[in-house]
Amino acid sequence: MMQFHLHVGQSQPHTSEAPVLQFLGKSKKRKRRLLDTNDWISLHDHKIKGNSHTQYLIRLKVDNVVWSFWTRYSMLSELHQTLDEVIKSQLPTFPVKRLFGNLNPDFISTRKSQLNIYLQALFKDPQVRDSKVFQDFINNSKQKAFKKADLDSLHRFKLDV
Repeated sequence: MMQFHLHVGQSQPHTSEAPVLQFLGKSKKRKRRLLDTNDWISLHDHKIKGNSHTQYLIRLKVDNVVWSFWTRYSMLSELHQTLDEVIKSQLPTFPVKRLFGNLNPDFISTRKSQLNIYLQALFKDPQVRDSKVFQDFINNSKQKAFKKADLDSLHRFKLDV
Protein backbone atom coordinates (compact mmCIF):
# COMPACT_ATOMS: atom_id res chain seq x y z
CA MET A 1 0.00 0.00 0.00
CA MET A 2 1.47 3.34 -1.03
CA GLN A 3 0.91 6.43 1.12
CA PHE A 4 1.01 9.86 -0.43
CA HIS A 5 1.57 13.43 0.74
CA LEU A 6 1.04 16.53 -1.36
CA HIS A 7 2.72 19.91 -1.11
CA VAL A 8 1.62 22.61 -3.52
CA GLY A 9 4.42 25.04 -4.26
CA GLN A 10 4.58 28.33 -6.06
CA SER A 11 1.96 29.23 -8.60
CA GLN A 12 2.76 29.43 -12.27
CA PRO A 13 3.29 32.81 -13.97
CA HIS A 14 0.05 34.67 -14.64
CA THR A 15 -1.67 33.91 -17.94
CA SER A 16 -4.61 35.58 -19.61
CA GLU A 17 -6.97 32.81 -18.47
CA ALA A 18 -7.59 32.00 -14.83
CA PRO A 19 -5.81 28.64 -14.26
CA VAL A 20 -8.79 27.15 -12.47
CA LEU A 21 -11.04 27.80 -15.47
CA GLN A 22 -8.68 26.74 -18.24
CA PHE A 23 -10.23 23.29 -18.48
CA LEU A 24 -13.66 24.69 -19.44
CA GLY A 25 -14.52 24.34 -23.08
CA LYS A 26 -11.66 21.96 -23.80
CA SER A 27 -12.87 18.56 -24.87
CA LYS A 28 -9.71 17.44 -26.65
CA LYS A 29 -7.50 14.94 -24.92
CA ARG A 30 -4.40 16.74 -23.68
CA LYS A 31 -1.07 15.87 -25.17
CA ARG A 32 1.29 14.21 -22.72
CA ARG A 33 3.56 16.87 -21.22
CA LEU A 34 7.27 16.15 -21.08
CA LEU A 35 9.02 16.69 -17.78
CA ASP A 36 11.09 19.83 -17.37
CA THR A 37 14.78 19.66 -16.51
CA ASN A 38 14.02 21.77 -13.39
CA ASP A 39 11.84 18.98 -12.04
CA TRP A 40 13.40 16.44 -9.69
CA ILE A 41 12.99 13.14 -7.89
CA SER A 42 14.62 12.05 -4.64
CA LEU A 43 14.40 9.18 -2.20
CA HIS A 44 14.11 10.84 1.21
CA ASP A 45 13.42 8.29 3.89
CA HIS A 46 12.56 4.70 4.70
CA LYS A 47 10.58 2.76 7.27
CA ILE A 48 10.33 -0.90 8.15
CA LYS A 49 6.80 -2.30 8.05
CA GLY A 50 6.38 -5.01 10.64
CA ASN A 51 9.12 -7.57 10.23
CA SER A 52 8.43 -8.11 6.56
CA HIS A 53 9.60 -5.28 4.30
CA THR A 54 10.97 -1.76 3.93
CA GLN A 55 9.10 1.14 2.37
CA TYR A 56 10.87 4.11 0.80
CA LEU A 57 9.64 7.71 0.71
CA ILE A 58 10.01 9.24 -2.74
CA ARG A 59 9.56 12.98 -3.31
CA LEU A 60 8.95 14.51 -6.72
CA LYS A 61 8.72 18.05 -8.05
CA VAL A 62 6.95 18.58 -11.36
CA ASP A 63 5.50 21.94 -12.47
CA ASN A 64 6.22 23.51 -9.06
CA VAL A 65 4.13 20.85 -7.32
CA VAL A 66 5.96 18.69 -4.80
CA TRP A 67 4.48 15.44 -3.57
CA SER A 68 5.65 12.40 -1.63
CA PHE A 69 4.67 8.77 -1.60
CA TRP A 70 5.78 5.57 0.09
CA THR A 71 6.61 2.57 -2.06
CA ARG A 72 8.34 -0.78 -1.86
CA TYR A 73 11.41 -2.11 -3.61
CA SER A 74 9.15 -4.58 -5.47
CA MET A 75 7.12 -1.74 -7.03
CA LEU A 76 10.28 0.00 -8.23
CA SER A 77 11.53 -3.34 -9.56
CA GLU A 78 8.31 -3.66 -11.61
CA LEU A 79 8.86 -0.15 -12.98
CA HIS A 80 12.41 -1.12 -13.96
CA GLN A 81 11.26 -4.33 -15.69
CA THR A 82 8.58 -2.48 -17.64
CA LEU A 83 11.01 0.26 -18.68
CA ASP A 84 13.52 -2.41 -19.72
CA GLU A 85 10.92 -3.87 -22.10
CA VAL A 86 10.14 -0.57 -23.84
CA ILE A 87 13.31 1.53 -23.69
CA LYS A 88 15.83 0.72 -26.40
CA SER A 89 18.86 2.19 -24.64
CA GLN A 90 20.71 0.84 -21.61
CA LEU A 91 18.95 1.60 -18.32
CA PRO A 92 20.84 2.48 -15.15
CA THR A 93 21.70 -0.48 -12.93
CA PHE A 94 18.85 -1.45 -10.63
CA PRO A 95 19.84 -2.57 -7.10
CA VAL A 96 19.89 -6.36 -6.87
CA LYS A 97 17.27 -8.34 -5.00
CA ARG A 98 18.34 -9.92 -1.73
CA LEU A 99 16.47 -12.86 -0.21
CA PHE A 100 17.84 -12.69 3.33
CA GLY A 101 18.93 -9.80 5.53
CA ASN A 102 16.66 -7.24 3.85
CA LEU A 103 15.94 -5.56 7.18
CA ASN A 104 19.58 -5.12 8.18
CA PRO A 105 20.15 -1.37 8.82
CA ASP A 106 23.40 -1.29 6.81
CA PHE A 107 21.73 -3.06 3.89
CA ILE A 108 18.72 -0.71 4.00
CA SER A 109 21.00 2.33 4.01
CA THR A 110 22.99 1.00 1.04
CA ARG A 111 19.85 0.06 -0.92
CA LYS A 112 18.27 3.45 -0.18
CA SER A 113 21.34 5.18 -1.60
CA GLN A 114 21.38 2.89 -4.66
CA LEU A 115 17.67 3.43 -5.32
CA ASN A 116 18.12 7.20 -5.04
CA ILE A 117 20.97 7.12 -7.58
CA TYR A 118 18.86 4.88 -9.84
CA LEU A 119 15.77 7.14 -9.71
CA GLN A 120 17.82 10.27 -10.36
CA ALA A 121 19.53 8.60 -13.32
CA LEU A 122 16.12 7.68 -14.76
CA PHE A 123 14.94 11.25 -14.31
CA LYS A 124 18.02 12.66 -16.08
CA ASP A 125 17.66 10.40 -19.13
CA PRO A 126 15.30 12.17 -21.59
CA GLN A 127 14.34 8.91 -23.32
CA VAL A 128 13.28 7.36 -20.00
CA ARG A 129 11.90 10.53 -18.42
CA ASP A 130 9.66 11.26 -21.39
CA SER A 131 8.53 7.66 -21.96
CA LYS A 132 4.88 6.77 -21.47
CA VAL A 133 5.84 4.19 -18.81
CA PHE A 134 7.72 6.73 -16.67
CA GLN A 135 5.12 9.45 -17.29
CA ASP A 136 2.43 7.02 -16.11
CA PHE A 137 4.46 6.27 -12.97
CA ILE A 138 4.74 10.02 -12.26
CA ASN A 139 1.09 10.76 -13.03
CA ASN A 140 -0.25 7.80 -11.04
CA SER A 141 1.74 8.82 -7.97
CA LYS A 142 0.54 12.41 -8.35
CA GLN A 143 -3.13 11.46 -8.81
CA LYS A 144 -3.06 9.26 -5.73
CA ALA A 145 -1.32 12.02 -3.76
CA PHE A 146 -4.10 14.45 -4.69
CA LYS A 147 -6.78 11.93 -3.70
CA LYS A 148 -5.10 11.10 -0.39
CA ALA A 149 -3.89 14.59 0.56
CA ASP A 150 -5.42 15.93 3.74
CA LEU A 151 -5.66 19.65 4.45
CA ASP A 152 -2.91 19.57 7.09
CA SER A 153 -0.35 18.47 4.50
CA LEU A 154 -1.00 21.45 2.24
CA HIS A 155 1.68 23.99 3.15
CA ARG A 156 0.83 26.68 0.61
CA PHE A 157 -1.71 27.14 -2.09
CA LYS A 158 -1.79 30.20 -4.32
CA LEU A 159 -4.53 30.76 -6.83
CA ASP A 160 -4.08 33.45 -9.47
CA VAL A 161 -7.50 34.74 -10.44
